[in-house]
Amino acid sequence: MKFKLTDLGKIMEAQLAAGSKPVITRIEASDAFSSNEGALLSVQNKKQDLEIEEIAVIGGASHLKFVLHNVGLAEEYLLRQIGIYARQQEGAEEILYIIGQDKAGERVPASSEKLVEYEYDLAIHTENTYEAQVVVKSSYFATKGEMEELDRQKVSASGGD
Repeated sequence: MKFKLTDLGKIMEAQLAAGSKPVITRIEASDAFSSNEGALLSVQNKKQDLEIEEIAVIGGASHLKFVLHNVGLAEEYLLRQIGIYARQQEGAEEILYIIGQDKAGERVPASSEKLVEYEYDLAIHTENTYEAQVVVKSSYFATKGEMEELDRQKVSASGGD
């Protein structure tokens, strides 16, 4: 999947260079594909929200880490689009900041078929990456790695197999 700034995202980037503080607010997945993705104002035909894990500054770039899982997903779909929404600062209007697209897509099965999880680490280069913020929803799901670590800790603590 290739990610790029939307037209509004480019405007926000120009304003970020002037000292604004971006706030990543939410991420959505869709089965839509647009031939003019830069002009999009929102993700079309949203299928699910993705979970924001964290944002970290590594080597001068903000790394947005997020997870797509199918827990509670009733119907399968073909993932073709991921939209990342942001606002310049607290209380400002939210925009579709970055759009990721893949025409071929990747199948995301219903949770009744099997559980899947895709982890993303997207580097966002701005003039003031140290100022980036993320809004983390309270509806957090543990990742597969976190659950495995918890299981290891439980086994170790109990002395069992």
